[in-house]
Amino acid sequence: MAITVFQIDKSGGDIFEKDYSIVLILNKKEVYGVNIPKKIKDELVNLFKKGELNINHNSKKKRKNRFRLRFHTIVVIKLIEKALYDLGSIDEVNMLICNDFDGHFHEIQDMIFKNIFKLIPSLKLEDIIQTKFQKPSLIDDAGKAFRNNDKDKLKDYNLVKLNLIELIKIIKK
Repeated sequence: MAITVFQIDKSGGDIFEKDYSIVLILNKKEVYGVNIPKKIKDELVNLFKKGELNINHNSKKKRKNRFRLRFHTIVVIKLIEKALYDLGSIDEVNMLICNDFDGHFHEIQDMIFKNIFKLIPSLKLEDIIQTKFQKPSLIDDAGKAFRNNDKDKLKDYNLVKLNLIELIKIIKK
């Protein structure tokens, strides 16, 4: 049985900054990614401020951090779904996710597991692993290409389109 490897990382400081991108490398060669459109960010922020995304916490700061984390993780889930759709089916998987959110990996891990285990019946929580990627690397180069909108490099990658309604539905869960 072959193990399918997903490597996932972000490029950019904050999800609400311009040119924030998230990339997934499938089996150390196939690149999937997205530079999150401003229109989607603005609409989600608007819904968040109105309290329409079911994100609750006593502290305003922690509520905003939870929103940021969920938004980021939903985009990761969309990248995984697209790669799985292209693959068809897989037996075993390892998801290596960069430790971009200190102290919150368990939340990312839980959210991915809850949204992906139906697509990968053999998926276990421990298959989703926190890591740090070396630089330079394909994942680092791909993240920069998406963030900088490098058209020459992007033509060789799988650009993933985000659907606002799908994002809202999962964030509200």
